[in-house]
Amino acid sequence: MWLLLACEYTPEQLCAGKGPTSLELGSREAETFEPFAEGDEAEIMTPPQGGYGLGFRARTLGLVTNNVVDLDMETTVSGESLGQFVAEDWFVYCQEDGSGLLWGTATPIDEALFPDDEDLAELDGEEAVMSVTATDSQGDTASGTATVTMWLRD
Repeated sequence: MWLLLACEYTPEQLCAGKGPTSLELGSREAETFEPFAEGDEAEIMTPPQGGYGLGFRARTLGLVTNNVVDLDMETTVSGESLGQFVAEDWFVYCQEDGSGLLWGTATPIDEALFPDDEDLAELDGEEAVMSVTATDSQGDTASGTATVTMWLRD
């Protein structure tokens, strides 16, 4: 599906925000973008916004790139929110294929609910849903989710 949408537009058009929008979440550990497969591990980490969260990279299509987006992010377990956060002005880099790529943040885990490593340990191995919606400078949005297994580094 990703490639089919991209084939209808030039990379320059896609980076300028043309075409249908999409957002895909992937591992923050890989050298290149690798989308999460259901059940892949996502490390519980300390993101730039503080607290704890599940790190990711995101690939966008149809959003304005080489510019900033606002990210509305949430982590849920069994339908219950572990945290929600809006990160404003997150930079999206245009890629050669016309997709956008961003990294360096995480879907949140509320520090008030899990104040230390001992509390976080109960999340190790639990299935979580990471949800992200990006809004670009033109007001266009794209959303994506990934179902992952939370992993707490020893």
